[in-house]
Amino acid sequence: MRFQTAFDVATSSYHGWSFVRGGIFLSVGALAILALYVSVQSKPRRIRAYGWLMITAAAFGLFWSAVAFNDTYKPYRNLRAALLAGQCEVVVGTVENFRPVHPGAVYLESFTVNGTKFEYSDFIESPGFHQTKEHGGPISAGLKVRIHHMNGVIARLELAQ
Repeated sequence: MRFQTAFDVATSSYHGWSFVRGGIFLSVGALAILALYVSVQSKPRRIRAYGWLMITAAAFGLFWSAVAFNDTYKPYRNLRAALLAGQCEVVVGTVENFRPVHPGAVYLESFTVNGTKFEYSDFIESPGFHQTKEHGGPISAGLKVRIHHMNGVIARLELAQ
């Protein structure tokens, strides 16, 4: 049986930037507001109080970005390294118990292959495959697949041709 790769963490780019960017934007915005406020204010006492608030917001933004990067890049790097080193488990079979996410639903899309359960969502950051059927994902009931995974996180998804 021949397979075509639908997702491969080794060739996909790191996609956790959305969380990291939020903190960076907060920091830049707070410092820009502070600079603008300082340039138009003439009372030092007000500048000091407002300045500490903006500096705190900027520091929080940088802290948020650092934590977000650490929490999203490390799992991506580890999953990618495990796939490249051949350390992922491989499951081959037919998609069963497929449960797609419906618009407005809060649960995860899920399915099993040979008794191994996989769950994912478009809205939960994951280094592995997480594209639901609702957003154009290729998984459907009865589909023959080969999946390389670490603890249920899909590192490579291959579809039978």
